[in-house]
Amino acid sequence: MSSNSDLPKSVRRVTVIQGDGASRTVFKKSKDKKSQSFMLKPFERVHRRMAEAMKEGAAEYLDRHERSNEKKKNGWVKDMGDNVYKANRKAMKKARKAMPGMG
Repeated sequence: MSSNSDLPKSVRRVTVIQGDGASRTVFKKSKDKKSQSFMLKPFERVHRRMAEAMKEGAAEYLDRHERSNEKKKNGWVKDMGDNVYKANRKAMKKARKAMPGMG
């Protein structure tokens, strides 16, 4: 099994586990290094961190939305202002850390 021509692209590694619990990696797919312009690397890093901050803010809002719905009837509507404010505050806190010179 040394060639990967007979394996699908989704297979990253094939590990054989023996009876005594020892394992041995038979095939490991090499990772291709992505090409990145030296000048664009800092911008890509900030962009990715900002996207992660927005993702965390959205997840925080969804958690608060569900919690409000469980607590009271039409709770998501009653608590929407607080939930949006607190989720945005958390996202902005993380976004400030992503921006150089801002946090």
